[in-house]
Amino acid sequence: MRKRFLYLSLFIFSLFLLGGCESQSNGKVMICSAKAKQGNIDMDLHYEVTFNSEYVKTVKTVEKLTCSDDKTLDGYKKTIDDIYKKYDGVDYYTYKAEIKGNTLTSQVFIDYEHVDIDKILSLSEDSEHLIKNGKIKLSDIKEVYENVGASCYFD
Repeated sequence: MRKRFLYLSLFIFSLFLLGGCESQSNGKVMICSAKAKQGNIDMDLHYEVTFNSEYVKTVKTVEKLTCSDDKTLDGYKKTIDDIYKKYDGVDYYTYKAEIKGNTLTSQVFIDYEHVDIDKILSLSEDSEHLIKNGKIKLSDIKEVYENVGASCYFD
């Protein structure tokens, strides 16, 4: 059961490299969120997608894991850092993870209008199912979030 949760958590955290710590006000906004509890771990996931027409412009993600076990949080942080370190130096792609108290917060921001899409695709095969012809359709990313239990609405 613990392995299953670990795989689910890693999938969510690596969910095609989504996330965020910056904000963009251009375009329309879709917000998706989910909360889950597995054993002694609470998950709070928040995704903010700006878009024009049918294509994604930016993705901002804040994912929080809360757990009273420091070793568990440290293990998740190490795993998450390992996932995202390959994107260090990629312009228009920012990542930050930190533990404060008993909560691990992972934030990622990607500006898909400016990021080097070919570089992202070369670093992550997981992105290939979403990025088509250099773009991400809003309906595709919404489906991904809903498949992990998130509810989405348009702001």
